[in-house]
Amino acid sequence: MQKLMCQISAKAARENLHDFKSNQTAIIDQDAGRCFVMPLDRETVLPPKSLADVIQKMWSGYYNIDTNVIRKNMRVVLPALTDLSDISDRIQNECDDMNIYRLEKFTSGVFKRSADLTSDGKYGEFSGRLVEFDLININQVNEHEQAKK
Repeated sequence: MQKLMCQISAKAARENLHDFKSNQTAIIDQDAGRCFVMPLDRETVLPPKSLADVIQKMWSGYYNIDTNVIRKNMRVVLPALTDLSDISDRIQNECDDMNIYRLEKFTSGVFKRSADLTSDGKYGEFSGRLVEFDLININQVNEHEQAKK
């Protein structure tokens, strides 16, 4: 199990939890009270021992940091999940009392990253590679949650 803090902006601390046993990743946004769950991407997320080794070697100057950012456009599946039977217990515990949404890759249509996305729809991590997740329909999530209040 790997849990990393990632600070994308000054306003929000966001955590990424990688559950290697269940092959799931959760983006935990405590400020917004939300979790986003998606399949674990083993191409960009190193196992904990490998990641620790990479970080140690970067600090010692053995490795140079790859500053290329992998950008992934993701879509939040609405509404929030009510059946959590296929979500790992660890992720359920970390996301207790939060709205839990499933994420899926956004594969069609045109999306203008800078014009269409607010900062609360940007999440990122370093787990061996720098990855930025752009949640293209975060405004719909905000509207959905406001309508439920």
